[in-house]
Amino acid sequence: MRIKRRNLVWLGILAALAGVAIFSQGLLALPSLLLLGALTVAGAISLFDLEPAALMRNVQERAQAGKVTSDAREATERARTRGGLRMSDLQIQDVGLIVLKDGSSGLVMQRSRSLSLEDNSARPYITLQVPSHEADRYATIRFEIQDGYGQTSYVHEQKIYLRDGHMNILAEMQMPLSHSTESLEPGDGDLRVSIDGDLVSMLGFTLTPSVQDRWAGRRAAERLTDRPPAEDEPISLEELLRQQNNTRR
Repeated sequence: MRIKRRNLVWLGILAALAGVAIFSQGLLALPSLLLLGALTVAGAISLFDLEPAALMRNVQERAQAGKVTSDAREATERARTRGGLRMSDLQIQDVGLIVLKDGSSGLVMQRSRSLSLEDNSARPYITLQVPSHEADRYATIRFEIQDGYGQTSYVHEQKIYLRDGHMNILAEMQMPLSHSTESLEPGDGDLRVSIDGDLVSMLGFTLTPSVQDRWAGRRAAERLTDRPPAEDEPISLEELLRQQNNTRR
């Protein structure tokens, strides 16, 4: 909103004329108030560069900002630090992973940032707020998942027809976990989402090993610690040096 300085002169003349009319004895109170109101409106219109469309857009953006989840704010900020988010008109309201796992009453689906290799599968999603000037076109959504070692274990792209308003976009393909053919490494991974080649979201998650893998790793560690040293194998560097000294003597 900018001030139009070129209108200050004639607005001052208008205010002076209105003041003379208001303070004259023959003008009633109600017409005086109406004249003051008209002068105020005229001053606002003439002094300030008011754009109704821009004002409405600003109000809508503030209203939508309250609907952004904490995960979306974290993911978009991480994408921004990586040089992404050039498509600022498409607001990221939510992003995450839908996990399919065995429950007490069968398979259950839940949103989670903690995955396990005992879960059946995971499927990424993103929620967008599409403004009218970005609607009525196709966009390419790319989902990419990296495991704890930074290896890309899941990539899926799909074309979406954007419509103005609230849009929930769920990946058409799931990533197997418990029966995965990929060698998934546990640890802290990342879900990356790109729109038309621009990175717009980068959400971290945790992938934990299955109970069977943890038990197997524990047993392997116990076997290594319980293995007695061979008679001809020195236990340490000090023992090796001691054996060499004895040999020289």
